Amino acid sequence: MGAPAGLSTIEVLLALSVFAIGALGAAGGLSQGLRATALGSHQAEAARAGATALAELVVAARQGAAPCAGLPAPAGAGPGGEQAVIVLVPQGGGGGVAVQLRLQYPGPSGLRADTIWSFLRCR
Repeated sequence: MGAPAGLSTIEVLLALSVFAIGALGAAGGLSQGLRATALGSHQAEAARAGATALAELVVAARQGAAPCAGLPAPAGAGPGGEQAVIVLVPQGGGGGVAVQLRLQYPGPSGLRADTIWSFLRCR
């Protein structure tokens, strides 16, 4: 008589263990991907709000009769709690203002922030 055909219990348990470890790894990778996608979405929304606020500032600088000191400091907000705040820093020599754009958006471990500096010529 030969050996019985089929798989032993240990072989089945070993195969299921290997499959379970692979499935858990795939689920962890999927979770990280979803988290990164959500963060990217918030960053993009904050950037859109910042671009809108900067566009308003540039229009005010080019069309307004007020000098640099009279420029408004617009702010923008996104639907998911994103914010874009503009801070104007007058330059001593005149001719323009330093523009600080602060983007704030929710992240996995709390509120995150990015800062962008630029210069805007005005009177």
